[in-house]
Amino acid sequence: SQNFSISDERGPVGKYARRMMLYLSIPIDEDVQQTLSFFEKIEARRGGLDMLGSVDASFRFLIESFPRLLLLSEENDMKPLIEFLESIGIPKDCSGKVLLLYPPIMLIKTEEVKRRVAAALGKVSVVNKDSGKVLLKYPWILSPSIQEHYSRIVSLLESESVLKMDIDHAIRRWPLLLGCSLS
Repeated sequence: SQNFSISDERGPVGKYARRMMLYLSIPIDEDVQQTLSFFEKIEARRGGLDMLGSVDASFRFLIESFPRLLLLSEENDMKPLIEFLESIGIPKDCSGKVLLLYPPIMLIKTEEVKRRVAAALGKVSVVNKDSGKVLLKYPWILSPSIQEHYSRIVSLLESESVLKMDIDHAIRRWPLLLGCSLS
């Protein structure tokens, strides 16, 4: 359970979770739905989402929401994932933030996570060293529903004469745009 410990980042993790929920207004896939359910269980507790960074407060709800996590091997599943996250610029002490904000990432094989990161971040012209920064801001970028929505956003903005370069820059700076409805 040490991978989930973010003792000095309690507030920020809860703040990110709240912000991600607030700016989500598109149809979502099962992974994001399960994550929202996990957030809602924690939010209903005393201390709410600010307790998200606390192992004691969130671990039970994490397992309740994602019981398959109990089947993971630290050596074969978690270690390669954490090493990959480090390789794209997410400091080891921040990897727990990504895992808590998008727990389904732990249930995806590391090779698939690598593929999704390359696909999602390649679309917005993120160079490898910046991948971690974008993922820390918005781990839901790995969700299939968010990735599908990207092309709709680009089409709409290009139809309004916004340059692709500017669209990519905006998404890198404020990836929450990817969860916003176009209507």
